[in-house]
Amino acid sequence: MSTDSVNPLRQRMTEDMSARKLNPHTQRSHISSCKRFAAYLKRCADSRSH
Repeated sequence: MSTDSVNPLRQRMTEDMSARKLNPHTQRSHISSCKRFAAYLKRCADSRSH
């Protein structure tokens, strides 16, 4: 068992995708896409702009 904490946004995304019965591969793909998009924007995925 891992002791690493999971980002609350990632945890919620995973729970929502599981509730919608998305395939685990699709879930990993969506998470990966979000990570790449956040890197492109050069900011954290859960940060908000005003």
